[in-house]
Amino acid sequence: MIEPTDIKSYYHQHSVPNPVSITLTQRQFVDGVWLDDLRSEQNFRHFTNKLNSAVYGTKFKRFGKKLSMLVIRENCASHRHHLHCIIERPEHISEPIFFLHVKRCWTSTRFGYNQIHF
Repeated sequence: MIEPTDIKSYYHQHSVPNPVSITLTQRQFVDGVWLDDLRSEQNFRHFTNKLNSAVYGTKFKRFGKKLSMLVIRENCASHRHHLHCIIERPEHISEPIFFLHVKRCWTSTRFGYNQIHF
């Protein structure tokens, strides 16, 4: 188990510029497949690729330009699996537009659920 002080220390060493705190919930069961840690990780990677492409366009694939982020996956028996994220909002994108990009990219993934908290 990771202690909160370890997370704070890590964050201070790897801070995210212009941070936005986001909680992304996940579907638990899709097309006969249950969500597990591996599928959750793959789904989040797919989301980050979509979001980076939406934000940076061809610069993401051609030059490897991507958003900074810190992500913690939480699995609770009494709640949906969800991800607590701190994601960089680029200066050239307004907050409402960035939120729309996040919602569109997250809900278009296989396990992305429409309950998102900013």
